[in-house]
Amino acid sequence: MSTYFIYHLYHGNNGFIAAQILNENLIKKQQILKKLDNKILILRKKIELLKDNKQNNDFIDELARKYFMVGEIDENLLIITIDD
Repeated sequence: MSTYFIYHLYHGNNGFIAAQILNENLIKKQQILKKLDNKILILRKKIELLKDNKQNNDFIDELARKYFMVGEIDENLLIITIDD
């Protein structure tokens, strides 16, 4: 009888191995959450830059040139992408 309980203590749905797997999954999910939180923070900063502010006209101009290929006739446009 004690063998039954010892076996399930180690191998059961709530046993030691299951707890280890849950802890590993928790750590992975926390790392994903941290990355997503950083992306949200970056996006919030970009949104703040897009709000109606006279100081950020250069940023809006840069975005327009990048996404809509807007420029002057004699102007050379260099697009440099930086991965986040």
